[in-house]
Amino acid sequence: MQVKAQPKTNPQSQNTQGMETFLSPSIPKTLKEEVREQKDKIDEIKEKVEELEKMLSFTKTLDLTTFNNIVYSKKLIFTLLLVRQKIYVEVKDTQHNKAAIVAINPPRWGGSGLRYLVSVCSSQYCKTVEKQTSKGKIITYEPLVGTNNTTNNDDDDIFD
Repeated sequence: MQVKAQPKTNPQSQNTQGMETFLSPSIPKTLKEEVREQKDKIDEIKEKVEELEKMLSFTKTLDLTTFNNIVYSKKLIFTLLLVRQKIYVEVKDTQHNKAAIVAINPPRWGGSGLRYLVSVCSSQYCKTVEKQTSKGKIITYEPLVGTNNTTNNDDDDIFD
């Protein structure tokens, strides 16, 4: 009985080849191209937003409280345009047919009013209204259309 000598295999070379496959899996070229195209689109959008912000840098800048008081006292309406380092809103005076873009310095601390401004006033025009809470009177936002759908939650603000 003759025993044939089997070639010695190096277990490390087999593992290395498996690890290389594991570490650099082959991704179809179409997927790589799609990812690259999406990244290019995102970069293009970022550039356009930065250009827009540069154009808006010459607008009047107010603090949120000052903005709220002016809009409330003059009975103006507004809609959110853009949120970056500042909050940009379009303000309209319907009585005199005037409009302007205003930048608002975001408050140091958020709050329900700011969340409402971003979520509701970005898709429709809003107005400011005075509301009685347990802490006193506050100025808050209300959509211009469908104002009857607001809730009367006195503990609306997280800091009340």
